Amino acid sequence: MKKLTEIGIMAVLCVLFVIPVFAEEGSYKYYAADTAPVLRIRYIGTSTVLYANNATTSTVTVDGAATTITYGAMSADEAGVLQGDIKAVDAGLDVELAAALSADAVDGLVIATTSFTLEPGVWYEVTPWDTSGVVRYDAVAWGGEEYGVRNKLTGIYGLPTGTGAVTISAYFDGTLVHTMSYPTTWPTGQTTNVADIHEELVLLGGLYAGEKKIHLRAVRATTATTGGIGFVMTQY
Repeated sequence: MKKLTEIGIMAVLCVLFVIPVFAEEGSYKYYAADTAPVLRIRYIGTSTVLYANNATTSTVTVDGAATTITYGAMSADEAGVLQGDIKAVDAGLDVELAAALSADAVDGLVIATTSFTLEPGVWYEVTPWDTSGVVRYDAVAWGGEEYGVRNKLTGIYGLPTGTGAVTISAYFDGTLVHTMSYPTTWPTGQTTNVADIHEELVLLGGLYAGEKKIHLRAVRATTATTGGIGFVMTQY
């Protein structure tokens, strides 16, 4: 009977840590491995503009004239430099950091995407991180100024599969506001190398982002493979 009770308790714990259950309703934002964007981009104007990237370059084509930016040839191998270099291609381009910090290296650390046309006025998330290359998972949600709302971060969840300890960090407009760490296997006694994250921030009353961009990052100490990371936002 004792063994059956212990098995029952462990089963309940596994369900709780795989399925996020939060005290407050909100909007869920989740990115699977190899999908979190380094940048978002839009074009305002009358030209025909295409964008594409591979692991080492980004190419912007305006009315048939292509400009290729080689990451290793930039003034620094940083996401912030790439943002500025792409923006400089044409005055009609708006380019912003997405699930990235300004100093993040990009050369050889992103997934190739095929060329596509930027429809005027539409934001596109581009240049996804290579999860196994950067050994982390990222997720992003854009500031409430675009939608007339203010957001707060109330929950963090995910399955950032890999090996080594996990460090979760939350950033608002690039500023670190919250961090937490988990051991190699979590909860204690788990025998797989999958960290099942369920972190509720209700005790803090939520972390108030206002109109700022929310960026969540889960870094694994050794390897990152499949799975993803996400969070819950509520409006106030």
